[in-house]
Amino acid sequence: MNYFYKTVLKKIYFNIPVFVLLMVLSINFVLTHSKCPEHDLINPCVCYSDTKGVICSGKEIKNIPLDIVGNVSLGILWINDTLIHEIADHSLGNASWNQIIITNNQNLETIGENALKSGPNETLLVSNNRKLKINSVHKMLKHLELTETIQMDGNRINSLPSNAFNPKSKVKHLYFHNNEMQRVRTDTFFGLQELTYIRLDNNKIHLIADNGLNFSPGSNLSNIIHVLINDNNLTTSSFNSTTFEKNENVSVELHLENNNINQLKEEAFEPFLSNGKNTLYLANNDFDCDCHMKWLLTNTVAKDNTYSVACNEQKKSLFKLDPNDLKCEPSSTVSTTKPTIVTVPKAPSTPTVNTNTSSTTNATSTNNTPNNNNTTTHKP
Repeated sequence: MNYFYKTVLKKIYFNIPVFVLLMVLSINFVLTHSKCPEHDLINPCVCYSDTKGVICSGKEIKNIPLDIVGNVSLGILWINDTLIHEIADHSLGNASWNQIIITNNQNLETIGENALKSGPNETLLVSNNRKLKINSVHKMLKHLELTETIQMDGNRINSLPSNAFNPKSKVKHLYFHNNEMQRVRTDTFFGLQELTYIRLDNNKIHLIADNGLNFSPGSNLSNIIHVLINDNNLTTSSFNSTTFEKNENVSVELHLENNNINQLKEEAFEPFLSNGKNTLYLANNDFDCDCHMKWLLTNTVAKDNTYSVACNEQKKSLFKLDPNDLKCEPSSTVSTTKPTIVTVPKAPSTPTVNTNTSSTTNATSTNNTPNNNNTTTHKP
């Protein structure tokens, strides 16, 4: 293992998911005849000639000195644990990278719209930069055409805008887990024809907007799009009849485990599940299995494509219950039948003795008279 790999392994082992680390270390870099930039030009960053990989790491780095890099093809650019506040437009020069890794820069707040040009050819990993928010990177995302994997976990991203990505994007994998996302907006992912995997788990998502989980059919219709929104704050009201409206020609594997969903709205999930292509995973949600869930038992296709529906009251799987046992408590109804008014004759008046006592007597008579409202009855 050459020195560059050893350095990457040593410094990012504890900060990057294992699957990404293995991907980075196993990749065969596309080497060209381009040479590393002169050391004095990019110092304190270091370029390793055997892999064309550049590392900018350490608290002494407050600016990225790569704006002078010309049109060269390089391997990895790794910016780690620096004190930079911004990666400005064109600050990385005109180099073409296979992978760009930006991790653990606790002061990083902004990545410029044109900072990464059309993006690295393979992977963009922006992880654990705790001041980085979506309003400082969303324009940059629109420029990424070539990148196949975009991972932006462990930042402070609270949402993604509608149509967040370039319609020409080649992206296949999106990882936005462990952020502060609260909603999925309309058509956020629509138009991405190569997309196969989305991670939105471990956020604070409580709402899926109209057409929020709509995906475009790719050139290979046999591909399945895996969507992970487990471990969020989703409830029954997070979904509506248009949440999945445009997914007729797409196969989606949707994971909603560990949320707060207690019922599946028929108008939202029946169209999604009845096409026979989509699957739904619901473990660790406490369901109220009453008449509102009956549709899922009687729709064979939907039932066969839904997994782990545990009923809170019955203490068993929904799929072990008889549809006739799923009942709702009768709600109180207001009768539309006209009431029969029972007229009660007034009690005889008490003889009055004088003016002073008559008012008291009359008041007593009034108080003893039955209230018509209390004697109102309904027809059978």
